[in-house]
Amino acid sequence: MSIFFFENNEEIEVINLIKQHISLTKSSIDLYKEYIYSKDYNCYNKIMSYENEGDMIKKKVIVKLHTAFLPPMKRELSHTIKLLDEVLDCIKHGTLTYELIDFEIDNTILLKCGEILDISKSMLTLLDELLNIMRSGGDHILVLDKIKHYEEQVDDIYHQLYKYMVENLRPKTFWEGKLLCDCINYVVSMSDYIKEASDEIEVIYLNK
Repeated sequence: MSIFFFENNEEIEVINLIKQHISLTKSSIDLYKEYIYSKDYNCYNKIMSYENEGDMIKKKVIVKLHTAFLPPMKRELSHTIKLLDEVLDCIKHGTLTYELIDFEIDNTILLKCGEILDISKSMLTLLDELLNIMRSGGDHILVLDKIKHYEEQVDDIYHQLYKYMVENLRPKTFWEGKLLCDCINYVVSMSDYIKEASDEIEVIYLNK
């Protein structure tokens, strides 16, 4: 059984909107992963559209939180949707930055970035599961531990990636190196924001 009581339509709609944002973000990650291999402008345009749609969902959540939930939960859920929107911003800015790259990227780097994107998508799936547990009950601690484990995996890959770059890459110009590092940092930052969103939900449980 859930420890929370979702008694009005506004509360149910807030949770559903956050879940909708998670689904949108997962789709955007898939598009971004495809884009870094193909530079397909259909992917580019969809990513920009999804980011705008995510902004609209965020605004709806923040407005509805004024009439839903107890005051402590309003704060945490407001932060949660804002952090999720940062993930979409990372995808958007990563795409805009990647568009500027006109040099070939080492395949090892592409594979590692793809691996991180897959992990971030798995973290979002777990975050969605965490929202289901809020409504229906379940082991939230297990899900939070899995999210933390995934974030640690991303940190390990991140350090491996930079070690590989230092040992193997010699950018021709400052801008080549900067654009590549910026793209990688956008990819890695997604998992940080997702972990922070799960932290906000954990606070709700700690304050129950």
